[in-house]
Amino acid sequence: MIGASNHQHNTSTKRITIPILAACGIAATAATTVIVAMHYQRWHRKRRKNSRRYYASTITRSTCTEHSTTKCNQQIRRRHDDNKNCDIQRLYELFAQGKLQHPYFTADYYYHIQKQLLHNNGNEMKLQHADDETDFTRANFTDLSRAISRICGDDQSQHQQNQQKQQYQQHTNRIYNEIGGTKRSHVILILCDGMGSTFLNAENAPFLCQFNDPDRLRAVWPSTTAAALTTLATATWPGQHGMPGWDLRDTVGCDMPGVPNAHLHVSGDNNATTTTASIASTENSHANQNNSSITSIGPVQLRILAHKVVDQRSGVPAKLLGFTDQDVYLETPWARRVLLLSDHDHRHSGLLQKEEAAVVPEPDPRRRNMIFVNAYNGDEFPNWYQGGSDAAVSASNSNASTGEETTITEFSAWQAGKGCKSCENQQHHHGRNNIMVDLATIGETVYDTLGLNEGAQDAIQFFADGVNVVLERIQMAQEQNTPTFTYLYTAHPDKHMHALGVGHERVKQVIRGIDSEIERLWNGLMRQNLDAAIVVTADHGHVTVMPEQMVELPRNLLDCLEYANIGVHGYGRHAYLHCRTGLQEEFRRRWDASTALLRDNFLLLSIDEAIDEHLFGPSPPKLQVRPRLGDFVAMAIGRHTLATANEIGIYRDSADSKCVGAHGSLLPEEMNIPYIVLTPEVGS
Repeated sequence: MIGASNHQHNTSTKRITIPILAACGIAATAATTVIVAMHYQRWHRKRRKNSRRYYASTITRSTCTEHSTTKCNQQIRRRHDDNKNCDIQRLYELFAQGKLQHPYFTADYYYHIQKQLLHNNGNEMKLQHADDETDFTRANFTDLSRAISRICGDDQSQHQQNQQKQQYQQHTNRIYNEIGGTKRSHVILILCDGMGSTFLNAENAPFLCQFNDPDRLRAVWPSTTAAALTTLATATWPGQHGMPGWDLRDTVGCDMPGVPNAHLHVSGDNNATTTTASIASTENSHANQNNSSITSIGPVQLRILAHKVVDQRSGVPAKLLGFTDQDVYLETPWARRVLLLSDHDHRHSGLLQKEEAAVVPEPDPRRRNMIFVNAYNGDEFPNWYQGGSDAAVSASNSNASTGEETTITEFSAWQAGKGCKSCENQQHHHGRNNIMVDLATIGETVYDTLGLNEGAQDAIQFFADGVNVVLERIQMAQEQNTPTFTYLYTAHPDKHMHALGVGHERVKQVIRGIDSEIERLWNGLMRQNLDAAIVVTADHGHVTVMPEQMVELPRNLLDCLEYANIGVHGYGRHAYLHCRTGLQEEFRRRWDASTALLRDNFLLLSIDEAIDEHLFGPSPPKLQVRPRLGDFVAMAIGRHTLATANEIGIYRDSADSKCVGAHGSLLPEEMNIPYIVLTPEVGS
């Protein structure tokens, strides 16, 4: 009986204790959540004051459970402190899990933070990394770009790199050495647009997959062609060059009451101020202008990849609206710096010969002829990043398919050394200290190879034409004992992926064709026993977006915006949102209260928060870059993509709805790009 009594007492005690413990657990959990949130707020404010410290910084954050999205949404609804953004916490967790990839920090970096936080029960702490800090970073496309610029003799890129932390220098130095440095006679860089590492397997690319290091190199963010090609041209991060996409919202100068054209610059062509009358005459040539005054418009929408950089709404060239090259392209391309150095060496050696009868100095081994082969050598953007002027490059610019002369546009001139005397009539300059810039255009246009059954074969043939040009020009340079740098760009498989999705058979056919042509190029170089290196990479990867994954911004959010840079093919995966003046907090409040479709599939970060997370690079963005980024970025964390109303009608809601390929966010499929280096040592 005593035993029974004790048993009944113990049972009743348990019945009483369990609810009490459960209640205490709930209370403790709630208290912990509050405490962690308070610590997070303190850390966030402190980190904002000095966001540039990575490896010996105070890092405090709260960890999320497997139901983090639901809990974060509940916290958002109860949020009273605007400094607390739960999407930052979700971003950390996704980085730690490898579901998203930082441009250069590894998942281990964020896992390391989580692990220490768990041991510290969410308390504030000092995070100290191991001695080898490179364990927490990966090489980025920027490192490859800097290595290439150094090989071509760009001293400024070397100076910029020396100012970086040791872990960043090691990535660039290692790539530089693997390619062969300045001692390598011929360096060929092949960039296949959209061909992320995900697609290089034994079926699609039996040759390239043998040499690919799939986890070595990451794309810049946003993972777009514009951001990558400008990084390649300038050897700088997107936060410095300010070209996150082909479409930019920007302005110059400051408007003042009663001075409608106060923002216009002095024209560089005729040293005369651009007048309202001159703009009006240009305006009248556009049918859709309706006699509206261009000088009354606010910020313009610049389209970069075009024959001329223009305002998309008016069709007027940006230069007539007061934009200089320095306003559009915020960094100098390294090719131009190299050409300027060559021009200086050329003129200096001439003075020595004339005045002192000195011997012309031996050629700088870093100075090499530069050969650019792509489909866009007739557009302003290639003109810019190749560093040349119209007169400079037009003499040797030819179509690789037809042999016809083509007109050079602004991007091509910018890329090829704009304004350098050494570029003028460069086909006649083969001096020991001079550089020749050679442009060849692949015969395709943007949509030439789409929509037809033979499209894949045509795309492969265009690339084969480019390979033929590379073999021919390198052979010519070898006969003259001249080192070269060759850049071969193809718009494929990106164009097919955008139109058909990443898994389509024509996409695979294009990749197999590119793989075969690169193998042909390599075998051709090796048969000639040339000291050559081929580097194969991409600007970004791709994901397929199904019709049901296309999302339209609700009306109440659009009411707070004056510009939404969204689009189903990529912009909507890193949507830059420009709020109406004073409505930033209202927009965030409405976003927090919006549907689960938005909150569960996108992270809303203020641009300042994105900068704090170093998504645009290790350094803070340039002053001129910041207005182009807007107020917020809506970042896709899956396949869902923000689309315009027009795109929703075409791709999602129409009878013949279809999937598309897209890129721009931080998914591994978008961020992991090939790193393939073929050298005689590897070939043997």
